[in-house]
Amino acid sequence: MIPGVHQFLNLALQLSIPEAYGPTIPPPSILPSWEQDACNLVGQLADPLIPAPKVFFVGDSISFGWPWWDPVNLVQKQGKWDTLFPGLGGWTAFDLAIGGSLSINCQYQLNLIAANSAALAKLRQVEFAVVEVGTNDVQAKVSNDVIAVRTMILVSTLLNLHPSLKVLLYGIFPRTGEVGGESAADANVRISAINRDVSRIPGLETASLRYRDLFSELDDPDLFRDGIHPNDEGYKVWAGSIAESLLQPW
Repeated sequence: MIPGVHQFLNLALQLSIPEAYGPTIPPPSILPSWEQDACNLVGQLADPLIPAPKVFFVGDSISFGWPWWDPVNLVQKQGKWDTLFPGLGGWTAFDLAIGGSLSINCQYQLNLIAANSAALAKLRQVEFAVVEVGTNDVQAKVSNDVIAVRTMILVSTLLNLHPSLKVLLYGIFPRTGEVGGESAADANVRISAINRDVSRIPGLETASLRYRDLFSELDDPDLFRDGIHPNDEGYKVWAGSIAESLLQPW
């Protein structure tokens, strides 16, 4: 367990959100096909014919939208990856993200992996995990404290499943337009506060965990195709941050 996370486990109990520890049933999601998509991804990860990836992505539709990921065949487009990440050319990656996921949806996906011996064995060969969650929690009006709790329990779960894993956690990306009837300005007040709270967690920067907040770098409508999802230029900004972070000494 990483330092500082224990206080969030205690807070989860105080807030009466036991589902944060790992729901036994699929949590709510925007998409009706979510549970089947989650099972398909775990099955793909467990496939013995697919080699263990070097990088593992956990997240929502923002992570799902990477140009290097083929969401139909659930495989990496190596050429697209090498173009986006020239410094990481030849690296293999797997994207666990599903559109509409809240942080507890991502937690449930990790529970599915933990219950599948082949998928868990594959996860334990991964070197890096990139985690991006929270924007759907904001849209669902989940409280700031609960979002922080669920995010850190997600990270803690990853590290408990794979203690030598290196986790790169990203703050919630800014909104650049109205989403779900909420203005970008109102959403960004909350997003900034959540990112700030997470950044102050004791033990956030360790040999196993790094935190990056790209709010300022991405706070530009020209980097988004709508109010919430990056366009190609936005993904390039994010890719540059990931490459720089993964290539640094840990």
